[in-house]
Amino acid sequence: NPYGRAAEGTFASAYGQSKLAQIMHMRELQRRLRAEPGLGGEKAVRCISVTPGFALTNIAAGKIPKPLMPFVWLISRSAHIGAQSIQMACVDPDVPGGSYLSNCYVKASEGAGGCSNSPEEWVQLWDLCERCVEDDRYP
Repeated sequence: NPYGRAAEGTFASAYGQSKLAQIMHMRELQRRLRAEPGLGGEKAVRCISVTPGFALTNIAAGKIPKPLMPFVWLISRSAHIGAQSIQMACVDPDVPGGSYLSNCYVKASEGAGGCSNSPEEWVQLWDLCERCVEDDRYP
């Protein structure tokens, strides 16, 4: 649910909610750009959401207990490997705008009730963001 507050104190819940909102906002921007005259559909601008997966970077520095680090090293990927999806988004002309890339493939996204695939929900989130900016208030 991109509209409500994430559960208090849970990084994973807040991160998931922000990623969902990012995907929906990106898809609405791509939809608007496709309709803009002179941009040639997706030839001038492509909006793509990318996740590097669980890459071991400094974002978690000092937050992972030392006894767990061998396990984390085992299940995570390097920052270099995590960057491959980002590179793909930048240089692969076959990736369509509005895509969500994970592990170098276009990944389906969901959200509550399939909201990340609903143009009506994208517009609702876009409008909410515009109101927040106009009112200088953020829920």
